[in-house]
Amino acid sequence: MWRFFLYFHIKKSERKRLIFAFGFPILFWLGYYWFSVHRTSDLETVDYQSVLDSILKVKHVRELALLDSLKDIQPFYSDTTSLRAWRKLGMSAQDSTRLSRYFAAGGAIRQSSDLQRLRVGDSVWQVIISSRMMKVEKTHYQEMSRESPFASHPTFPIAVNHVTDSLLERTGLSPWAKERWMRIVSSGREISTSSEFVAWIRPDSLWFDQWKGQLQFEKSTTVVIIRVNQLDSTRMVHAQIASPWEVMKWKRYGQRLGGYVKLEQLYEAGLDSSTVHSLSSFQLELEEVEKRDLNVEEIKDLARHPYIGWDRARSVEYYRTRVRPIQSVVDLKGLEGWTDRDIGRVSQYFK
Repeated sequence: MWRFFLYFHIKKSERKRLIFAFGFPILFWLGYYWFSVHRTSDLETVDYQSVLDSILKVKHVRELALLDSLKDIQPFYSDTTSLRAWRKLGMSAQDSTRLSRYFAAGGAIRQSSDLQRLRVGDSVWQVIISSRMMKVEKTHYQEMSRESPFASHPTFPIAVNHVTDSLLERTGLSPWAKERWMRIVSSGREISTSSEFVAWIRPDSLWFDQWKGQLQFEKSTTVVIIRVNQLDSTRMVHAQIASPWEVMKWKRYGQRLGGYVKLEQLYEAGLDSSTVHSLSSFQLELEEVEKRDLNVEEIKDLARHPYIGWDRARSVEYYRTRVRPIQSVVDLKGLEGWTDRDIGRVSQYFK
């Protein structure tokens, strides 16, 4: 520690010399660092501007080349589905494949924004092609005379809840939408409004615009019965009433309960609210469950029940072995962890 005080014994002239010896290199380094940082940033700015200028030049050259190659192209309707016509516009093989799949699914290019949505061509190509594209005025004559996947199909009334595979084939509906429609019909679910039809079937917008006036939403006379406690898993999944994961949760929770006594218990099983809501179009049968004896059930079986658990199961075990046999579920009132709500729920399964 005593060496620290040696500073105070240094002569004044020596102190200035020491401060100058150490301070000057530090100031010199700081100045050099500041100069190098600002010089580098200026050089980066110049390089960045030169890169931007070169990009703009390349873009301009690209526009001139495309304009020269597409100068003979006449204006065309935006809803054409001819892949040969689109390939003549300078489209790449990858974009041609993507567009052909889109047309096969029943889609159509109806405006310039569809090119950006499908990521067909670069921005320069899209601007040039959009200038040649004529927007379609949606009249009946134009829709039926232009190249459309539905132009050759005359419209006729369709009973939405009573369709066949051959009938849908005549309408020109895409295979995916047709499969969804047939699954819903075979499952017994009813489509009652246009909004439900679009949400469940998901048809192409051009198809729906042509056929929406012919859709007849009649109520089916067939009643589909679903036994909640005797579930047909294969039928539920095939009819798209519930997913395989939801069916598994449905059955497992029902086994732990001992059977469902009301529809609201499906929410406790973890089913999606839309799945439970869709069940309202079916006739649900809730069989009466067989009540089990609280004095006979093993403690592990009691604890496994969703409405009891280990804490309440231990209190039941203590009461029936140390106090007296349980005469009714009302005897649980006053035991540790039991409320009136718990007793009310358990009374549907135990006696």
